[in-house]
Amino acid sequence: MKEITLLFTLLFLSLLTPSLFAKGDIFNNTAPKDSLSFCISPTDSGEVFNSKLTKSELIKLFGKANVGEKSEWFEEGTVEKKVTLLYPEGNNEVMFFWKKDGTLASIKLTSPNSQWRVNGLSVGITLEDVVKLNSTDFNFYGFGWDNGGFIYNWNNGVLADSLINIEVSLNLDWEKVGNKNIDNFMGDSVKLNSNNKKLKELGITVYSIVVKY
Repeated sequence: MKEITLLFTLLFLSLLTPSLFAKGDIFNNTAPKDSLSFCISPTDSGEVFNSKLTKSELIKLFGKANVGEKSEWFEEGTVEKKVTLLYPEGNNEVMFFWKKDGTLASIKLTSPNSQWRVNGLSVGITLEDVVKLNSTDFNFYGFGWDNGGFIYNWNNGVLADSLINIEVSLNLDWEKVGNKNIDNFMGDSVKLNSNNKKLKELGITVYSIVVKY
């Protein structure tokens, strides 16, 4: 009787297991430890994500089924580039840009439900969360243009050294903005500080994180 019960249990788990892995989740047990921990190092010491990584090595590490490609527009919609995607269209999608020699130039995170972390930062965390991580307020550009929401000065906070190879951009929650007058927060000539109390009403979160190698 115990053997029959065990058999049914194993059968149930074998049917259940595929559903445990939502699209974009890491399920490759052979994947390197820094990818399994969803930690991206901004230095060149990462086991996977470093300046020596190539697209072919990425496919070997994570499997061809988990690597895709698509075209993206940059520089205010004037330049089209092909980018490589890890876990395309999944919660843990990662965008890869390559140098001319085929090695890694940069990584970009834009999925708000992503588990990936860079120095504690992740897409979707709030303005207040970023201030806590940095231990002090910081400066960023106004919204509504190509570099909108880009943090350009960490004001000697904990994340100050990150400015060298990490680019963090914020965005508004347009549902919370509603009919509010936000002209003072928009445009390429506008510079903002996270201590502005009015910003807290706009649902600002991290929109993208770029790590350069």
